[in-house]
Amino acid sequence: MKNLKPTLNQPLTWIFKKKKIILQSGTETIIELIEEKQSKASFRLDGEKFTIRNKGFWNAKTIIEKEGEQLLMLKRNFLGSKGVIEFENGNHYSCKISNSPLAKLSFFNKDEKEILYYQLEATPKPKTVLNIIDHSTNEKELLMLIILGCYSFKGIVRENDTSNLIVLAAGA
Repeated sequence: MKNLKPTLNQPLTWIFKKKKIILQSGTETIIELIEEKQSKASFRLDGEKFTIRNKGFWNAKTIIEKEGEQLLMLKRNFLGSKGVIEFENGNHYSCKISNSPLAKLSFFNKDEKEILYYQLEATPKPKTVLNIIDHSTNEKELLMLIILGCYSFKGIVRENDTSNLIVLAAGA
């Protein structure tokens, strides 16, 4: 895997098209999610194919897999605003969604320190912003959390923009 840290320190942009969601740093594409179904997408990283999908309803989960092997799982309760993320190597993170005053999805490390968040901003027109706070997180895990966040937050992004092209800007 190429060193992504310098790229992740620069402003990032998610571009939403019909069946593609593209993460870019400047003009460089970092990740391209291809939506296969409403609850499943795939992406390539270092020449390997990964899938991300939702599973379940009452005890919903979002799973990232490579060749059928689970790499991470986000578990959340149907009525809860918090979730737990478990990587295959045993590393744990948590996430929380809040709606006060506007929607915000935050990710935390095991010490409950915020790593990154997606937030809806309403000035002057609604847009979603990704802010990476802690760049000391394992690079591959950070990228997987960014992908997980985009996949989980995409409905809110699309709900607040009716155009075919939605830009989600990220600041470091």
